[in-house]
Amino acid sequence: MSGQLANAQLFKKKPKPAGAEERTQASCIWKVSAADSTVYLAGSVHLLRTQDYPIPPAYQAAYDDSARVVFEIDMNKMENPELAGKIRKMGMFEAGDSLDKNLTKKTWRLLQRYIASRGIQALKLETMKPGFAFLTISSVESMRLGAKAELGLEKTFFDLSKKDVKLSSGLETIEFQLTLFDKLTAKEKDSLIRDTLQSVSKMSDSIDKMIGAWKVGDGKLLNELMSEEMKEGEKVRELMLTNRNKNWIPEIEKALEGPQNIFFLVGAGHLVGKDSVVELLQKRGHTLEQLSYDSIEPLAKATEKAEAE
Repeated sequence: MSGQLANAQLFKKKPKPAGAEERTQASCIWKVSAADSTVYLAGSVHLLRTQDYPIPPAYQAAYDDSARVVFEIDMNKMENPELAGKIRKMGMFEAGDSLDKNLTKKTWRLLQRYIASRGIQALKLETMKPGFAFLTISSVESMRLGAKAELGLEKTFFDLSKKDVKLSSGLETIEFQLTLFDKLTAKEKDSLIRDTLQSVSKMSDSIDKMIGAWKVGDGKLLNELMSEEMKEGEKVRELMLTNRNKNWIPEIEKALEGPQNIFFLVGAGHLVGKDSVVELLQKRGHTLEQLSYDSIEPLAKATEKAEAE
């Protein structure tokens, strides 16, 4: 499905989620307001499938109510044709080093079997650093299941922002995100690759559950699923989620001080669980409201209305 088709199908009337209870549904969006502005914290799924459309209408409503869009990384820079080469160079070993020298024999054997089973020798995984190899494996498996970046929310809303001439920016750089893996120990990197390879057969079920929880704003289940994904422990969660969440708080509070409503679109895992962006803002005295599935109306208010009818 092309980006144009994704946009066309983006906000159709929602089907009732499978197994949904007879109650008002939530979205994975939280709203925090100040005197003159509102910030929408919208949880994203970076890779989506055709069958995951339409997405909750609350996303369009929050976007429409905002003057500016903020992504994890500046999507404008991602269009630079030179960036792909730079990213690949950052993810590759220098001459004389290779992945087999940085993994245990068990993990290296698993990787060799995986490469052969997928017929992806041309990708030259053995020349990649562990973090880049992990991202490549995840991308290969996601694409096999139909989950693609061009169907993800970042691409969708970036295209909308260009069409609507809305300014957009980023909280981080792609270079920063890639260096996060360098902070892991050799053992943690080996575990990251091994666990990923051993869970390949379960990825279809994992994606179904993750997107299902995201679509109805089930923060508790989403956090549980994220915790299962991060089997390497608290260190990985700290690097990939907690520390970055803390870094973003000043930017969000700065946005609240301005005169415009702003739509922040970040990975849904950043908005749920311990030390999430939502929890950190609450600890700083901000009041956050989760939005309903259908609009920018708070879930609590929508539920009250539904119960009164």
